Amino acid sequence: MRLRTQVDHISNLVTDLLDVSRLERGNVILRTEELELSKLIETCLEEFRLLQPERIISFSASESSTLIKADPLRIYQVLSNLLNNAIRYTPINTSIEIRVDSFSQTVRVSVRDHGSGIALNQVAELFEPFKRGSNEFVSNSPGLGLGLFISREILSLHGGKIELINNLGGGCTFYFELPKLN
Repeated sequence: MRLRTQVDHISNLVTDLLDVSRLERGNVILRTEELELSKLIETCLEEFRLLQPERIISFSASESSTLIKADPLRIYQVLSNLLNNAIRYTPINTSIEIRVDSFSQTVRVSVRDHGSGIALNQVAELFEPFKRGSNEFVSNSPGLGLGLFISREILSLHGGKIELINNLGGGCTFYFELPKLN
């Protein structure tokens, strides 16, 4: 099990480095299709709940359609990155909340954690390659600081955006928006 974890970690790092290279050269090909974003999130959450059964992860969605045109593998990659970060950088006994809201033109996915939050002077650089925040969880956690950069670029290719909010009382909410199919 320990060896598999290390192999998975190295494989993920190599994949991230290749993605950064492709994104910087403009060589990412999106295979878009119509998909219900809420269903993709539920599928992603099933995997995370199996891998992290001790974590409390809740999900809620607005009643409106969350139909988008996107590459499901790439949007899954963004979701996985945000969930991995929330799990990695927050204490085990805190909850993680995923929410989907549908607006007239966009769909918003929010991932909220109840960790220590992010220092205001670090927010701007978090979406740059090889940049990571600094707190007790970051220093003890593997990673190159590529996930948020990759996520931002993938969302940009889809006509979307990603941002974060430091929550009052601790933690933060990363959210992304994508154009909605009407």
